[in-house]
Amino acid sequence: GTVVSSDDRLPIPGVSVKIKNTTRGTITDSNGKYTISAASNATIVFSSISYETVEVVVGNKTSISPVLSSDSKSLDEVVIQVPYGTVKKSAFTGAESTVNAADLAKTQMTSVTRALEGRVSGIVATNGGGQPGTNAEVRVRGIGSVNASSDPLYVLDGAVYNGSIVSIATDDIESVTVLKDAAATALYGSRAANGVIMIQTKTGKKGDAIIRANLRTGFMNRAIPQYDQVGAKDYYELMWEATRNRLQYASGQTPALAGQNASATLTGPNVLVYNAYNVPGAQLVDPVTGKLNPNASLLWDDNWNTALFNTDALRQDYNVSVSGASDKTDYYFSGSYVNEEGITKFTEYDRFTTRLNINTKIKPWLKGGTSLDAAIAYQRNNVASGTATTNPFYYSTMMGPIYPVYERTATGAFVTDPTTGGNKLDFGNPNQMGARPYAPNSNLLGTLELDDRSNRPININNNTYLEASFLKDFKFRTSIATTYYDASATTFQNSLFGDSSNLGLNRVFKIFANDLQLVLTNKLRLHGVQGRISGPGTTAVSYRVGQVLCSVNLIHKKLGSVPRGTILFEVFVFRGPHFGDICIVFILESRQMKRSV
Repeated sequence: GTVVSSDDRLPIPGVSVKIKNTTRGTITDSNGKYTISAASNATIVFSSISYETVEVVVGNKTSISPVLSSDSKSLDEVVIQVPYGTVKKSAFTGAESTVNAADLAKTQMTSVTRALEGRVSGIVATNGGGQPGTNAEVRVRGIGSVNASSDPLYVLDGAVYNGSIVSIATDDIESVTVLKDAAATALYGSRAANGVIMIQTKTGKKGDAIIRANLRTGFMNRAIPQYDQVGAKDYYELMWEATRNRLQYASGQTPALAGQNASATLTGPNVLVYNAYNVPGAQLVDPVTGKLNPNASLLWDDNWNTALFNTDALRQDYNVSVSGASDKTDYYFSGSYVNEEGITKFTEYDRFTTRLNINTKIKPWLKGGTSLDAAIAYQRNNVASGTATTNPFYYSTMMGPIYPVYERTATGAFVTDPTTGGNKLDFGNPNQMGARPYAPNSNLLGTLELDDRSNRPININNNTYLEASFLKDFKFRTSIATTYYDASATTFQNSLFGDSSNLGLNRVFKIFANDLQLVLTNKLRLHGVQGRISGPGTTAVSYRVGQVLCSVNLIHKKLGSVPRGTILFEVFVFRGPHFGDICIVFILESRQMKRSV
């Protein structure tokens, strides 16, 4: 037979001709002709890119010459939505990659940016610090700027999105399209210099209402385990050897004298300080062999990795949605909750989100719709980076195995904290068991528990549009996108130990910020050619940003020193962008320090 096109009745080369449910098949030649043998009860499937698939039952036919119609859906498939219109597959020549809802459902993730890791070519997505509730750092085809940001531009349901990407529930996303090259991102101008990530949310499908409920739970652990670390015995012997070598080669002592002095001073104030065994420090390591005394018994064996890191950190994700569509209206409504514990203790992320998408045909020539989503989140992150003593990864690596998490008596028994009634934390200071060489006057477990470094962001986004069709080939679309962001960040440092211990006072830093953006867009389409209407005022963007910063050291005549709790009264005076625009913020906060260990 011969396969021809319905448009011009010309033969179509390269059409796939296959017997259904088998591996037997062929393709048409340059003249659209093909030959294949099939049983009378077989079904032959004809398929080709940009054409609708046709299935024909053989029956008593000896020749089958199907007519394939152009697949307008594949030709005009919308792959990107922009603030000024849509770009269809048939008119799109740029580089793009798409991740659909099925791919997103395969992995538990809080931020959609993590769905791009290993799924999209040409980009690099890294976890960064790995803090719960953070986005992956995405770089499209490398770093775009040395000094400026290299983050891509995000577009949500056709509108440029300036909110937090992590506030979008992954269950609400239909697809994510990454635009990579200049041709693909040209509609956005310089804002798209680092690429564009398009996020399309779900809409209702025609039919009865569909109710879906997704409940997911899982556990997280470190992907790369901690380095193997020596135990107390090996630690003492290695440190004895280092001390002996220093005395012998740097101070010029004889090997015998250096060994004796190393044993005598090993647990002294200028070396290791702590003695974790039940024999005197001078008898702990043999001065000749450098080996641990065989009669020594270990008094404690605390593990800082166990103390600072969670095992099987819990993650919970719940989502409920209702969707459907009639002849004129489609709708999608959802609500979700995510709770994610970090692998480091006292870090977590909570998020409540809701979404409503509605599209309706008001008149035969007029349709409109709105997309509304809101998210409220809480993120606690007490972890610092680098070599800070509040970085648990660094802290647990640098802390020797002989230094306990909790204070001990001379016999190795726990010391009771009179305030909490629990085991007393060891701060490594002279008032307890001595000032340890690394991180004296600190205990990261207590710091993580009592300090509070948290963020409370609120994201609200709305995109509303009207589209009118008139004459024959004209369409006019007007839309307004609103993005509201409000956040407060708190850093509370306790007075017991850590950065505020030298003051003897609690200390708090607060930051308040809000942002409101309005984008009005008008667009005219004619015969499939689309663009912005020329003239001023076609696209209007309005920003209003407010920010209040405060650093309160709590060294105040009226407050004085409150070692176990803080009652804080703060007054902020913020001058706005216009002359005479003043905002006064009053905060009354009562914080009671509690600890249970």
